[in-house]
Amino acid sequence: MKLNSMGLLNWANLPNRDYDFSQINMITGESGAGKTTLLDALQTILTGTTAGLFQYNPGQEEATQQSRVKEVRTLASYILGCDDASYARPQGAHGYLFANWVPEMGDKSQPFTALIGASAYLDSAGNKRTAKEEDLVLAVVRSATLCVKDLLLSPDQGEEQAGEQIIPVAMLANHLKTNHPGMQVEIARGKEDYLCLLYGGLRGLSSVSRVEARNAAKALSRFMVYKPLKDLDEFVRTEILDPHDITDAIRQVSAMMRSINGMEHEAAGIEKGIALLEAAEKGMALFTATAIDEQLARYEHLDRKAAQLQRQSETAKQERAELVEATRILTREKNTLTHDEKQMADQLSLLEAQRLGVPVLKLKDDLERELGRLAHELSERAHTLIQSNAVRKNNRDVTARLGQLLAHAQTSPSALPETLLEPMETVMSMDDLDQLPIGKLLSEQRFQELSEMTPRVERIDNAHRTLVERFASAAEILSRKHFQCQEQAERTLDRIKRLKEQIARLENANQVAYPQTVRRAISLIASQFPEAAPCVLCDHVELADPSWQLAMEGLVGHNRFLILVDAAYEDQVMALMAQHGLQKVAILQGRKAMADASRLTLPATSMVHLLRFTHHLAESYFKARYGSVRLLADTDDITMAARGLKQNGLACLSYRIFMASVSEADLVFGAEARGRALAAQQHQLTEMEQQFEVERTERHLSQAFYDAVRQLSPVDMAKNIVAILETASAHQQVNERLNALDLTECEALDSKIRGAKAALSEISDRREQTTLDIGSNTNAMEAIGRKIKEFEAGIEDKKRHMAACRNVLDRYAAQWPDFHLTEHIDRIQANRSAAQALNTLDADNFGARMNQGARDAEVALEDCTRMGLRGTGIDYHHFRAANMVRDAHTENLITCFSLACDLARQIRNGLNFLRNDILSRHKEKLTEMTGRFNNTFVFHICHTLHNAVRQGKDRLETFNRKLRNHFFGEEYYQFEYQWIPEFRAYYKFFEEAALIKPEVENSLFGNADLSAQSQKIFDEICAKLLDDDIERSVKDLRRIADYRNYRTYDIKKCLPDRAISLKTYGAGSGGQMETPSYVIRSAGLASALHFGEGASHLRTVMIDESFSKMDEARCKAVLDYLSGTLGLQVIFAVPTKSAGALHDHVDQVLQVTKFLQDAPRGELKTAVMVTPTVLKKNTVAELWQRQRVAIENRAHQMTFLELME
Repeated sequence: MKLNSMGLLNWANLPNRDYDFSQINMITGESGAGKTTLLDALQTILTGTTAGLFQYNPGQEEATQQSRVKEVRTLASYILGCDDASYARPQGAHGYLFANWVPEMGDKSQPFTALIGASAYLDSAGNKRTAKEEDLVLAVVRSATLCVKDLLLSPDQGEEQAGEQIIPVAMLANHLKTNHPGMQVEIARGKEDYLCLLYGGLRGLSSVSRVEARNAAKALSRFMVYKPLKDLDEFVRTEILDPHDITDAIRQVSAMMRSINGMEHEAAGIEKGIALLEAAEKGMALFTATAIDEQLARYEHLDRKAAQLQRQSETAKQERAELVEATRILTREKNTLTHDEKQMADQLSLLEAQRLGVPVLKLKDDLERELGRLAHELSERAHTLIQSNAVRKNNRDVTARLGQLLAHAQTSPSALPETLLEPMETVMSMDDLDQLPIGKLLSEQRFQELSEMTPRVERIDNAHRTLVERFASAAEILSRKHFQCQEQAERTLDRIKRLKEQIARLENANQVAYPQTVRRAISLIASQFPEAAPCVLCDHVELADPSWQLAMEGLVGHNRFLILVDAAYEDQVMALMAQHGLQKVAILQGRKAMADASRLTLPATSMVHLLRFTHHLAESYFKARYGSVRLLADTDDITMAARGLKQNGLACLSYRIFMASVSEADLVFGAEARGRALAAQQHQLTEMEQQFEVERTERHLSQAFYDAVRQLSPVDMAKNIVAILETASAHQQVNERLNALDLTECEALDSKIRGAKAALSEISDRREQTTLDIGSNTNAMEAIGRKIKEFEAGIEDKKRHMAACRNVLDRYAAQWPDFHLTEHIDRIQANRSAAQALNTLDADNFGARMNQGARDAEVALEDCTRMGLRGTGIDYHHFRAANMVRDAHTENLITCFSLACDLARQIRNGLNFLRNDILSRHKEKLTEMTGRFNNTFVFHICHTLHNAVRQGKDRLETFNRKLRNHFFGEEYYQFEYQWIPEFRAYYKFFEEAALIKPEVENSLFGNADLSAQSQKIFDEICAKLLDDDIERSVKDLRRIADYRNYRTYDIKKCLPDRAISLKTYGAGSGGQMETPSYVIRSAGLASALHFGEGASHLRTVMIDESFSKMDEARCKAVLDYLSGTLGLQVIFAVPTKSAGALHDHVDQVLQVTKFLQDAPRGELKTAVMVTPTVLKKNTVAELWQRQRVAIENRAHQMTFLELME
């Protein structure tokens, strides 16, 4: 496979065009013109800019230019056109490189294109501007070739405009899919995946392994790099032999050696650490055991209380049954007494009839009836007075409660009518009747005292009447205020609920809270037309620059929630919306958006360039709707802009200037925006909850004043007192008249009547008593029924608390396997009827014990932390924080216990670690550590290094076999190598150590049979391992561990009759060393590209600046060898001064010229021109020979003339 052509778009300052290549291609030009830039483009394609595989501008050794003024080249700097710290495209750019590979005759592979696209921007933060890479796409296009026009938005544009018409990198895949549907474009998942696809295509395969791809890319990049071959040893060590880094193993062995040496010093500290951890373990054991005991005691207490209530309930049910039986007996007795009472009443009626014929007795009866009536009236008026006093007391209590609410209210009572405050204060200051015993005065008939307090009571009545009237007149205001506060609080609570739901969706599923109609529409479409794939616009848009987030989302507004459906379903979906009353739901016109977007050319400052899309309809919509909206700087004049948007939200559309903004809480475009929205919503939730607390307090206050309208009643105590005094006076007068009657003559009849009345009264009293007893029993049964309900409610309550306590115990048991809950529950239930409980509930004692255990553990752990012992870095701060609030809530209690269990396990693990530590417990632990050191040292260093030295020899011998087939004319080259005495001794030691078996007794610290020289070397290595200067130690040990240092190397040039050492022969000239260098590098490249395997291979090489060190004959010989002998396509760069003699050996010359131009490009005033020239080698060789002969003849003539003179 050879390179047919290469396309460049926005690559450095080279022209945007396609570059064709022949068999041998020479890139020439003056220094700094851009020769290596062209080679770097091909190197980028062949290495994918994979770290460690490429080096830009290798001929100038820019990797070591940190001290130079010139900028180090990067992919981003090439895309931005950097030249001496100035940029052709400082505003950012997209760039592409692609190489079209075609098979040679006999290759079985298919043509394909390797494509790399990148975008970059200029980061001006800080003191130095830096080119930064943004997007990167690596792809392989199968069975097809590309040209520059395939990557332009408008393929008809010329080269001058191509830079402004390049497809954005993010749109590349869609662009190729849309405009070249037949292309097989395979986007790589990463740089190494790209290399596997690239080198697989070059070998006629779909892919190759990563190792093979990396080796091939590294070999090509290394072949390109020009490094003068000054030191054969260094050349072999760096170019032929691969490094074998065992620094990690050295550091590991050094650390183990230091550990062994320092373990004795750690023993005392470890023992102390064990004691401290044992104290901490005891403390946590006390805490966990006490926590369990507390819950068991609480559970047992509840269980015994429930059992006690059960017994009381059963006793009450028995008492109720006994009362039912007693009531049945009393009812029979009552019926008998009722019969007797009727008979006695009839007898009394006869006597009363006789009595009616006596006038004095009739008068007596009238007075007694009047006396009874007045007594009853007096009682009624006293009762009315007591009720009125209760109303007064209620008014005062209501007023006092309102005063307390006003005193504690957070808001000003200005919303309340001012007319209410004065009568409230008057009532509270004047009404002191609670201190007077009105009931006692009435029962003792101390009417004189009642008469004296009447004026005072009348004033209090007036104050209450005024209060009631004011509240009644303000009833409408208070009602309105009450319902306003209630509605406001309910609205705030509803907003809090909705906001919590939005936050939950963002936290749990990163899901945007769509409007309700949109949610309903999405669900409906998904159920009716699942093939329409409904989704919402905002889920497929993301901003590249968050600083524009608020402005852009504000500009799009509610259109962010447009529903996207498959274009074929738009009509059906809209009909469905109308059918279900969702006419206001907006469906995107997908077909029209795509059609309009395809006809548009976006300006460079379009806001769409800042957006990333994951749905083609979303992208088409934004291009069609907002593609012409330009991003304006703060200094731009928006009044003359057609469609523009500033970062502060100021926008202009359709001859309107307006502010386009949205709150942080409503951001929806992209994951980062949703994170900002989540934070804003959480802050908003906190503010709303605080607002709700204020509104709830105000609602309670308005509720209280609103209720007071119904609770307050007029008071008329003074009028009742006057009526009582009048009735008492009339009662006294009637009583005096009754006492003045003469009843001597009627005494006998009265006596009989009194006897009958007495008998009737006795029977009536007994009947009434029986009735009272029945009523008492009934009340008692009702009371017992209520008690039974209370007992049962108490039992249910205890059981509910027991269930909660059991839940805590179950979770304790899950956290602490040593706690066997079932056994404890069985014992508690078995001891239920015992007088003494198994566990005594004493909350204070439990809390003190838990705090003591926690303090003991914390003190011990703090001491351990200060000691800094291995394995004791236990974080107890989470437990301490939870322990401080463990009593606040059940979940806090469980969390605290869970953290305590985790802490106890960490302490136990730390104890186990320390108790099993190699120095604190057993001597064999130290021996085991020694054995591990031996194994690590022997296997990771000795074996590795012994094998590396042997493999290095094998690699050179393999190279020699390959070089035997690479003739340069009649000569070929071979490696020779010899031991360096110092490293030979090291190798002997590693060879002996590698034979040691892993048993400790045969280890380096045991009875290993090392020679005296090897033992000396081992002691030397141990001293280095224990050196206080670790970096110096590692540096010395790395020198010993580098197997490439163990031999000195030479290259022999083998001729048919002799072999010449290049170490001696080539020491005086740099040019004559280049030929063997290229032959050897070519052999390595052929191996990396698998020339001996399969029918297809990459046969293209790049060379930068190497031929400037060779004479003309060697240059041509190397070109003949690479192109003719190896059949390689050669692309090389030489300065103009060295190019002339090579024209007869090249098929094409690419002349690179840098020149000044009138109109600057970005920050540059120069441009680069590449002029390709296809040469006829035979004609050029003939012309060159004629010129040579002419010059030689002229030289001879000049010599002859000099002799004549």
